[in-house]
Amino acid sequence: MIYQILAFVVVIAPTIFALGIEVIDRRTRETTKWRAGIIVFGVALSSLTLWQQTSERRASAKEREIAIKETSQQVATETSKQVTKAVTQQYSQMVAKQESQITDLKNQLAAQSKDVSVIKGSNIVTGKKPIKVEVTNELLGGAQNVPPPVLVGNRIAEKDCV
Repeated sequence: MIYQILAFVVVIAPTIFALGIEVIDRRTRETTKWRAGIIVFGVALSSLTLWQQTSERRASAKEREIAIKETSQQVATETSKQVTKAVTQQYSQMVAKQESQITDLKNQLAAQSKDVSVIKGSNIVTGKKPIKVEVTNELLGGAQNVPPPVLVGNRIAEKDCV
């Protein structure tokens, strides 16, 4: 409120001052008191103008600072929303692909587990009816043939080992 009154006084006072000078008669204008009063009034008016301008600059700087902060916050919020949206889309696609791969791997594992159960119950693995396995190595240079180890169950027979 005081700043509005001050702004009005600073604008209207020079006009009132000029009109006052014209109304006063010539003899009064030539006195020393009148001249001293005019100087004091001019200095006071200049001081009021300086005070008004200074307070307006301060208020303007404060408003500008507030506007910059608010704008920065709005920009940061909007940027954060956009980045979050973009990252969410990218990761959603990546997670969907990984979930698809996991599902495929689970299906493959389930299929393999069925195959393993068949092998697990076979006579070869259980040792119920072992199959004799012979390995022949033909050595170069006329070396003697070493009899191959004989597989009995899940083990190589010790007596045939060299």
